[in-house]
Amino acid sequence: MLFFLYLSGILAMLLGVTLFQRQSKKIRNKNYSDELILRYFAKKAIENIMIMCLVVIIVSLLLPLLIWTLSPKEVGVVDKIIETNTLSPISSYNKNQYIKEVTDTGVKSYIVNVGESSKDIQYDEGKLISNKIKLFVPDK
Repeated sequence: MLFFLYLSGILAMLLGVTLFQRQSKKIRNKNYSDELILRYFAKKAIENIMIMCLVVIIVSLLLPLLIWTLSPKEVGVVDKIIETNTLSPISSYNKNQYIKEVTDTGVKSYIVNVGESSKDIQYDEGKLISNKIKLFVPDK
């Protein structure tokens, strides 16, 4: 993005200088009054600034968006899936409870009911998201 920002600035400056030079060549050879020349350059300066802003918007905003939209998307490769199991509720009373939090001497443990047996997993955090459990492994 920074590349496109610098590129748009450089292109806008080059375009502005080129337009100003062409406009000054057009008016240089004619005998106009100073007031008419100032009015002409003021009008053309506003036009030049608007064209330069349009170039900046196209190059710094629309061009990267177009490249991102049209380019193929890369998908990250997962190393391996360690284990997959279907979850069943921990108790027969509460059918929506799939995980049980047990705190023992400051360490949080989560009991996850996997299939017919319960597993004791020690992790820092656990969240129940619909019928799937998301556990975060602590950094070691």
